[in-house]
Amino acid sequence: MELPTINLSEPIESALLSYISDRQDSSAEAIVQEALEKFLTQQGYLQPPTRKKRPRLEPASKGSGYADTSVSHDLVIVESNLEKP
Repeated sequence: MELPTINLSEPIESALLSYISDRQDSSAEAIVQEALEKFLTQQGYLQPPTRKKRPRLEPASKGSGYADTSVSHDLVIVESNLEKP
């Protein structure tokens, strides 16, 4: 099925052109596609994009490293390099 040409009302066209000119980092096609994607997702016609899971950082166990790495990081790096054979 081919999509028909869509005519927009003057207020919507004017608002869209203003929005596109404010978003100079994206093309008009990308902006309209992004808006349609959000709308169709909200209406339930499109599955939301899968988001990558963020890594979950777990605290290290007590005694597993240096206590003051954030303060004296240069010293920690030098010491760990000296420990390597």
